[in-house]
Order: sequence, then structure tokens, then C-alpha cells
Amino acid sequence: MHKYKIKDIKLHGYHGLYEEEKENGQNFFITISYEVKNSNDIKDEIQDVIDYSMIIKYTKFIFKSKRYVLMENLSKDIYDYLTSKFPVINLSIEIKKINPTLNDEVEYISTIYNG
Repeated sequence: MHKYKIKDIKLHGYHGLYEEEKENGQNFFITISYEVKNSNDIKDEIQDVIDYSMIIKYTKFIFKSKRYVLMENLSKDIYDYLTSKFPVINLSIEIKKINPTLNDEVEYISTIYNG
């Protein structure tokens, strides 16, 4: 079985709870990891694997489809969409906000959804 990770897809969006987030937007970083059953018989052909460019494309599509107040709902929607399109297992969606608008200084805040 093969494991895959697409790390830190950088997208700018207007998601969030606070007015500053909604008005100015911010960068989000999305990491997707997954496994594929029966990946031991892969030939050297793209049709034998899940094209990760399509996973990125669909992730961007969901990200831009509407404004989310909570990252939790965004990560679940990405998860649901990807599992409806691809035969993945152990899918994990992590969404990070770098320098979130909080009074405390933190490097980032993230949510991870595993189904």
C-alpha cells in the first residue's frame, strides 16, 4: 500500500469568524494525506494512480465555492468531496491559518479532519 501527502497547498480566502478575516482575507495552507488500496500493482502509467493534480483542483474548487466561518466545516466538505470522487482510505485534511487574528502570538492554528 502506498501513502501520499500533498503538503501546504497555499490558498487565499475570506473564511473566518472575525470581520478582519472576512474583509481582508488570509492565506490558508491545506495538507492532504491518503492511502490507496491495492497500489502494489502499479505500472508506470498515470491511470494506475490517483492524479494528485486532480485532488488539488477539487480542493481549490471546494475552498472557493463559498465562505466558511469555521475551518472545521471546510475540512469536512473537502473530505466528503474527495471521498466521493476517489477510492482513497485513511484520508486526512489539515487546514492551517498562519498568524491568526488572536491577541496571543501563535505560529498557526490548524484543524485536522479524518472522517
